[in-house]
Amino acid sequence: MVHLEAVHLGWEPLVTTWEEKMAAEMPEEYLKPLCQNIREVCTIMLPFVRKNCKEMVGSVDANLITSALQLISSFIGTEGGRLDLKKSQLPDLQIIVMNYLTFALCWSLGANLHDSSRQTFSDKFRQEMKKRFLQYPDGDIYDYGIDPETHKLQLWVEKIPPFHYDPAKSFFEILVPTGDTTKYMFLLNTLIGAGYNVLITGETGVGKSVVTKDFLTNAPEHIVSACVNFSGKTTTKNLQDAFEGNLQAKGKTLLGPPGGKKMIFFIDDVNMPQLDRYGSQPPCELLRQCIDAGGFYDTKKLVFKQIKDTRFVCACAPPGGGRNAVTPRLFRHFNMIWVPDLSENSMRTIFSSILKGFLELNEQSGLSIFADPVIKASVDIYQKAINDFLPTPSKCHYTFNLRDLSKVVQGML
Repeated sequence: MVHLEAVHLGWEPLVTTWEEKMAAEMPEEYLKPLCQNIREVCTIMLPFVRKNCKEMVGSVDANLITSALQLISSFIGTEGGRLDLKKSQLPDLQIIVMNYLTFALCWSLGANLHDSSRQTFSDKFRQEMKKRFLQYPDGDIYDYGIDPETHKLQLWVEKIPPFHYDPAKSFFEILVPTGDTTKYMFLLNTLIGAGYNVLITGETGVGKSVVTKDFLTNAPEHIVSACVNFSGKTTTKNLQDAFEGNLQAKGKTLLGPPGGKKMIFFIDDVNMPQLDRYGSQPPCELLRQCIDAGGFYDTKKLVFKQIKDTRFVCACAPPGGGRNAVTPRLFRHFNMIWVPDLSENSMRTIFSSILKGFLELNEQSGLSIFADPVIKASVDIYQKAINDFLPTPSKCHYTFNLRDLSKVVQGML
């Protein structure tokens, strides 16, 4: 076997290999223009992303290309309820393929970008896609999702489900549907359903864990899940115990979920483990080996244990403050999605819905009309605090995030 550095090989062989594999799934009249468009757009957009955009958790070019190809494969194919272009009688199939292409490229090349770079990427990406796809809508590209039933681009806000306040739930488990939560739920459902790993990144308090746990709680019956929290003291033994404790022994050297099920491991704070003397993070390396080689070595019995029907969803905040940069050898296996800070409008929607739901439990009090002004004042004070009270060497504790605002609302309930 000959190993070549990615810098010498580039990303184009990935597209060529995918094209050969998809030849059995798609007619050539759709596959050839699709791959041509991928090559043209990525040749322009990848250097643009590296030069003009900011990623808080770094990616490599091969990872972004693979993410785009995996997203397209999640929608188009001959298995699992995907769009079968060989049998489909739908009109305008070329437009449908372009809809899926634009969605996949947006949520791969631009999915991991920081909030400050998204508008820059959106403008450039729309400009490039308009040259090839005249029906591409105007506006922010991140505002548009895709409907797998109609195969059309659709605003996320049109797909938001209604919110019902549940007093039995603990405060930090409540998820109020917004355009943001709807899009991340859809991406998780699409990628996990197709058998791919997902990495959710974002600043502390933006709701990474809440969204993921809510998705896993309401996942289809054939999906079982387990949660593993990494910390600075996590060892490879802890991760190995989590695998062996949550998976069933299918044979002497085979582990897997119960029959007919798929196992999803949610690993929170995946970048927290301390570095060893060689600069690596042993639990992350064991996780990489499980994805790369399909299992791990049992150090007591000295046998290789295989893991089947298992996928991973990881979450982490950017490096810094005890968190370390994770090797691209692990993160290249994931579709990386950055969750931006909530907009002021989203904050008001979320906290107003919770407070109003709580106050409406006692209809006779008539206090629910005050929910909106109370939340507006709270959000305004929070915004003023993070703008005026900046951290300094003498006041290094002035680091406010959404959890501080959440605790204020929690105190009212």
